[in-house]
Parts: sequence; structure tokens; C-alpha cells
Amino acid sequence: MAKKKDTQAVQDDLAEILAESLNKKFKDEGHKVAYFIDSEKVGELSKLPSKDELLAKMVGSLNAPVSGFVNVLAGNLRGLVSVLNNIKDAKA
Repeated sequence: MAKKKDTQAVQDDLAEILAESLNKKFKDEGHKVAYFIDSEKVGELSKLPSKDELLAKMVGSLNAPVSGFVNVLAGNLRGLVSVLNNIKDAKA
């Protein structure tokens, strides 16, 4: 029975310490400042895409203008080839 009371006392102390420090700023390693977050924020963070997905999206958005420019140039070349084929067919 004494062990159960000791365990309960430790749990109460931990709950008190957590309640006091929740949402308070603290220094970590002398430079960084961190905040405690609640379960809602943890849920929001869990919905974020992974680092690899974010990097892939960034590379895709950087590549999009270049791809568009290449497609425009390729369209002009296709038009030229089409005109040359029509001229060749007309002479044949």
C-alpha cells in the first residue's frame, strides 16, 4: 500500500510540474527557445507532408517554368516540321 501512495505522489508531482510548465518558454542549450505544444498542435504537425514530399514539391515548382518554356519551343519546332512536311507533300 505504501508503494501505491509513493507512486501516486510521484504522478501528482509530475502532473503539477507539467501544469506549471505548459505553454511556458524555456531555454535549451543556451540558444534555442522552445515552447510546449498541446495535442491539437501535435495533430496539426502530424498532418504535414514529409520532408521528401516537400522537397519534391519545391523541385517541381522550380522545374515548371522551365518545362513550360521547353514546351513552347518544341511547339514552334513541331510547327516548322509540319510546314516542311506539307511543302514536301505538295511537291511530290
